[in-house]
Amino acid sequence: MVGAGISTSAGIPDFRSPGSGLYDNLQKYNLPHPSAIFEMDYFEENLSLFCFGKRTLPGSFNPTPSHYFVRLLHNKEVQPFASLIDRANSKCVRLLINRTKVGNDFGGISSWFMSGPGLMFDNPKNTRDIAYIGDCDDGCLALAESLGWKDELQNLIKTEHARLDKENSKHTNTSQNNDDDKLLKEAEKSDS
Repeated sequence: MVGAGISTSAGIPDFRSPGSGLYDNLQKYNLPHPSAIFEMDYFEENLSLFCFGKRTLPGSFNPTPSHYFVRLLHNKEVQPFASLIDRANSKCVRLLINRTKVGNDFGGISSWFMSGPGLMFDNPKNTRDIAYIGDCDDGCLALAESLGWKDELQNLIKTEHARLDKENSKHTNTSQNNDDDKLLKEAEKSDS
């Protein structure tokens, strides 16, 4: 069910979107290839990438409604899927929430890696595949409303964001106090 797109509304770029995707943002680092950012050897040799990584650390962003929807599914013991569409029970309804239809054309070499035909949105024999074309958050909120879970999801988002804001505030204040202490010590040294 999930991919990088569920994090974009939090300000975290997906990988491939032209102009805003992670791989486009990494061009200024002259990587040998976009995925080098994920290779420890390359990272250790190019510590300037630490600044880029620090901006994407947990705590810098709040989870999105889509993240909380997946948590709600987990709490209700409903199994989401990603890249395993052909392993779902044949009676299981499969819903794709995405900006474009994907996972439905496994011809050629990719069919070797899949155990079935993929999602069959436009196939006349389709009895279980549904595509919601739009943003992930909008699709998850619409689905939660259809399932009668809208209030539960909105409450989860509200309480968790409040909890995270409180935790981040404590961390920010502690970091600020530590920075202030360092500045005071440096000022005292320069005065002596």
